[in-house]
Amino acid sequence: MIALRTCAGGSKYLLPSRYDGDKCMSNATLNRVAQIVVERSKAKGLPIESFSVHDLRRTGSTILNELGFNKQGRLSTHSTASWAGEARRRQESKPHGRDSA
Repeated sequence: MIALRTCAGGSKYLLPSRYDGDKCMSNATLNRVAQIVVERSKAKGLPIESFSVHDLRRTGSTILNELGFNKQGRLSTHSTASWAGEARRRQESKPHGRDSA
Protein backbone atom coordinates (compact mmCIF):
# COMPACT_ATOMS: atom_id res chain seq x y z
CA MET A 1 0.00 0.00 0.00
CA ILE A 2 2.81 2.42 0.83
CA ALA A 3 4.39 1.88 -2.59
CA LEU A 4 1.04 2.45 -4.34
CA ARG A 5 0.40 5.63 -2.35
CA THR A 6 3.88 6.87 -3.18
CA CYS A 7 3.25 6.24 -6.88
CA ALA A 8 -0.12 8.01 -6.61
CA GLY A 9 1.74 11.26 -5.99
CA GLY A 10 -0.55 12.68 -3.34
CA SER A 11 -3.78 11.89 -5.18
CA LYS A 12 -6.82 10.89 -3.13
CA TYR A 13 -7.01 7.86 -5.44
CA LEU A 14 -4.80 4.81 -5.00
CA LEU A 15 -4.80 4.40 -8.79
CA PRO A 16 -5.18 7.94 -10.18
CA SER A 17 -5.64 8.91 -13.80
CA ARG A 18 -2.40 9.32 -15.69
CA TYR A 19 -3.38 12.82 -16.77
CA ASP A 20 -5.42 14.14 -13.85
CA GLY A 21 -4.69 13.14 -10.25
CA ASP A 22 -8.15 14.33 -9.22
CA LYS A 23 -9.72 11.50 -11.26
CA CYS A 24 -9.38 7.76 -10.84
CA MET A 25 -7.79 5.51 -13.43
CA SER A 26 -10.29 4.51 -16.10
CA ASN A 27 -11.78 1.05 -16.43
CA ALA A 28 -10.32 0.86 -19.94
CA THR A 29 -6.81 1.40 -18.56
CA LEU A 30 -7.29 -1.19 -15.82
CA ASN A 31 -8.68 -3.70 -18.32
CA ARG A 32 -5.70 -3.06 -20.64
CA VAL A 33 -3.30 -3.71 -17.75
CA ALA A 34 -5.11 -6.99 -17.02
CA GLN A 35 -4.85 -7.92 -20.70
CA ILE A 36 -1.09 -7.21 -20.73
CA VAL A 37 -0.58 -9.27 -17.56
CA VAL A 38 -2.31 -12.23 -19.22
CA GLU A 39 -0.35 -11.82 -22.49
CA ARG A 40 3.02 -11.61 -20.72
CA SER A 41 2.20 -14.49 -18.38
CA LYS A 42 1.18 -16.73 -21.28
CA ALA A 43 4.36 -15.76 -23.17
CA LYS A 44 6.33 -17.08 -20.18
CA GLY A 45 4.31 -20.29 -20.21
CA LEU A 46 2.40 -19.53 -17.02
CA PRO A 47 -1.11 -21.00 -16.70
CA ILE A 48 -3.47 -18.01 -16.58
CA GLU A 49 -6.95 -17.27 -17.89
CA SER A 50 -8.08 -13.90 -19.18
CA PHE A 51 -9.77 -11.72 -16.56
CA SER A 52 -11.33 -8.28 -16.28
CA VAL A 53 -11.42 -5.59 -13.64
CA HIS A 54 -14.94 -6.71 -12.78
CA ASP A 55 -13.59 -10.21 -12.10
CA LEU A 56 -11.16 -8.67 -9.61
CA ARG A 57 -14.01 -6.72 -8.00
CA ARG A 58 -16.04 -9.91 -7.56
CA THR A 59 -13.02 -11.70 -6.09
CA GLY A 60 -12.38 -8.81 -3.71
CA SER A 61 -16.02 -8.80 -2.68
CA THR A 62 -15.89 -12.55 -2.00
CA ILE A 63 -12.76 -12.22 0.14
CA LEU A 64 -14.23 -9.30 2.11
CA ASN A 65 -17.41 -11.31 2.60
CA GLU A 66 -15.40 -14.24 3.95
CA LEU A 67 -13.64 -11.84 6.35
CA GLY A 68 -16.99 -10.61 7.67
CA PHE A 69 -17.14 -7.22 5.95
CA ASN A 70 -20.30 -7.94 3.95
CA LYS A 71 -22.86 -9.14 6.46
CA GLN A 72 -25.81 -7.41 4.80
CA GLY A 73 -24.70 -7.42 1.15
CA ARG A 74 -23.78 -3.74 1.16
CA LEU A 75 -20.47 -4.28 -0.63
CA SER A 76 -22.04 -5.70 -3.77
CA THR A 77 -23.25 -2.23 -4.77
CA HIS A 78 -21.17 0.20 -6.80
CA SER A 79 -21.55 2.95 -4.22
CA THR A 80 -18.38 4.13 -2.48
CA ALA A 81 -20.63 5.26 0.39
CA SER A 82 -21.54 1.60 0.97
CA TRP A 83 -17.87 0.63 1.18
CA ALA A 84 -16.98 3.54 3.45
CA GLY A 85 -19.99 2.95 5.69
CA GLU A 86 -19.21 -0.73 6.06
CA ALA A 87 -15.57 -0.01 6.91
CA ARG A 88 -16.65 2.59 9.48
CA ARG A 89 -19.19 0.20 11.07
CA ARG A 90 -16.54 -2.52 11.18
CA GLN A 91 -14.04 -0.19 12.87
CA GLU A 92 -16.63 1.07 15.38
CA SER A 93 -17.54 -2.50 16.36
CA LYS A 94 -13.95 -3.30 17.40
CA PRO A 95 -13.05 -3.07 21.09
CA HIS A 96 -10.98 -0.03 21.98
CA GLY A 97 -7.24 -0.48 22.11
CA ARG A 98 -5.58 -3.30 20.22
CA ASP A 99 -7.19 -4.84 17.16
CA SER A 100 -9.13 -7.96 17.98
CA ALA A 101 -8.00 -9.63 14.74
